[in-house]
Amino acid sequence: MKRLFALLLAAAVLLCAGCSDKNDKFSDKRSKAVIAASADLNQKFDGGTRISYPDYYGGRSFSEDGKKMFVYVTPAYNSELDFLLEKHDCVEFIEVVYSKNELNSLADQYRAELEESFPELNYGGVDIDEKGNSVVIHLNSDTLEDDGIMSGLKEHFEGRPVIFGEPIIGYAL
Repeated sequence: MKRLFALLLAAAVLLCAGCSDKNDKFSDKRSKAVIAASADLNQKFDGGTRISYPDYYGGRSFSEDGKKMFVYVTPAYNSELDFLLEKHDCVEFIEVVYSKNELNSLADQYRAELEESFPELNYGGVDIDEKGNSVVIHLNSDTLEDDGIMSGLKEHFEGRPVIFGEPIIGYAL
């Protein structure tokens, strides 16, 4: 029994080490300028005890080559983050419809709707996609391939900012 426990513990440690290596490789891919711009953006929203996003802020993402940071803002944006453009050449603003706060609120709403309208549905979670400016409902591949369930979900969420996708690594169904 002790050997089995030790084997499982060793496997878990190796798995976690592999995950952190992947994250470190992605982080190492970002340029120093992008890392500095990202730190400046984070500092702007850090209230000391918690992060608070303004209602115009839609999120951020990074270019695949790690040399550009995209900041998503709604039409309500008021130039509060223009210092990023002045200080960092690697920053680009992109206008989106929904703020991060709105997307988080919609994610909570959609989660409640799933529980109420689709109680038999086994889903892997609901979160937001800042780059896609939408809510993501994670479904297992069997559900994604079931035309009956998917047509009901698509009809229910028609016209709303929602994407149906497979669970991200780490989600348990």
